[in-house]
Amino acid sequence: MRGDQIEGYRVALTAGQVQDLRLAPSMDAKQGSATYDKFVERYNSTKAYELEAMEPADLKRALENAILNVIDLDVYNQELAQEETDSVKVITVRQQVAAFLKTLKI
Repeated sequence: MRGDQIEGYRVALTAGQVQDLRLAPSMDAKQGSATYDKFVERYNSTKAYELEAMEPADLKRALENAILNVIDLDVYNQELAQEETDSVKVITVRQQVAAFLKTLKI
């Protein structure tokens, strides 16, 4: 993958989560929908589930796990440390510029 490309991942709500969490269906798939036939073929069911069926704690855990599976934590932590260093420098320069501007007789 090139550095300027974005890769998407389904994090929730997956068929596995529906099964693992024993979620109750929210509705039946709409027969008039353009994707109805593909849905029934893929899941062998007309039962549909909404993301809201997941408990917030389960959703949070799923998102955290998905992020941890794709992020390099060492590089991320290095970036955070560099951001902190840069922030201190920016604040220092801002203070110096503000002090200098106060000395100008405009």
